[in-house]
Amino acid sequence: MFLVVLGVISLFISTFFIAYKKSDISVIDLIWAPACFLVYLLCFGQNLEKIAMREIILGLCLFVWSIRLSSYLTIRHNQQNFNDFRYAQIRQKWLSHFWAKSFFYIYMFQALACLVISSPFYFLMINQNNPLWGTWSDYMGLTLFFIGFIFESIADYQKHMFKKTSLKGEVFTEGVWRYSRHPNYFGEVTLWWGLGFICYSELSFIQSFISPAILTILILYFTGINLLENKYRDNTEFKKYKKKTSLFFPWFPKKEEHYERT
Repeated sequence: MFLVVLGVISLFISTFFIAYKKSDISVIDLIWAPACFLVYLLCFGQNLEKIAMREIILGLCLFVWSIRLSSYLTIRHNQQNFNDFRYAQIRQKWLSHFWAKSFFYIYMFQALACLVISSPFYFLMINQNNPLWGTWSDYMGLTLFFIGFIFESIADYQKHMFKKTSLKGEVFTEGVWRYSRHPNYFGEVTLWWGLGFICYSELSFIQSFISPAILTILILYFTGINLLENKYRDNTEFKKYKKKTSLFFPWFPKKEEHYERT
C-alpha cells in the first residue's frame, strides 16, 4: 500500500510543478483517469500471484476508460481559448497564496480522493476469496460499465462537436443531451457503479461501493453538476432547457405545454 500512496502522490506533485510552470492549474484534470489506473497497476504489480480473470477484465475496463477520458480532456484542454470556469473562479477567489492553496486544496485533495475512490482495486488484489469469473455481480458490473462508457463517450463527442461552432452562451440540447442535462456525468457515475459490482463478486458491500458512492456525491453536489447548474442559472436558453429536461437520469423531455404550466 505504501508504494501505491507514494506513486499517486508523486504523480500529483509532479503535475503541480508542471501546472505552476505553465501557470495553469487545470492540467490536473488530465491526470485524474491515469492516476486511478496507476493505482490498479501498482496493486497488480505487487500481487501477481493473485491475478485471475476478474482482475484482468477490471484492468481492461479501467485502461479503456482512462485512455478515452484523458485523451478527450487533453484535446479539449489544448483547444484555442479554452478556459475552465471552475479554476478561473478559484483563481479570483484565492488571490493571496494562490499556489500554496492550490497545492493543498486541489492537488493533494484530489490525490487523496483518487486513493479512496480507487481503494476497491487494492482490496480486490489482496483478497484471498477468489470465486471464478461469471457471478451475477460480474455480469451486472460489466453491463453497467459498458452502458456508462458508451453514454459518456457519445455525450462528450456530441458536446465537443457542438463547441466547435457554437457561440458563447449557447446551450446544446440535441442527441443524448436531449434526455439529460448532464449525460456525461451520468455515464461516468454509471460505469463506476459497474466497476463496484465487479468488485462485489469478491469484496464486502462497503469495500465495493464506497468508491461509486463517494464519486456520485461529489459529482452531484460538489465538483460537477452543481457548479454547472449555477453557472448557467441566469441563461434564458438554459432555463427553458432545464424545465423540460431531466437533471441526471436520462428520460424523455417534457412536452412544451406541460412544462409551460409547471
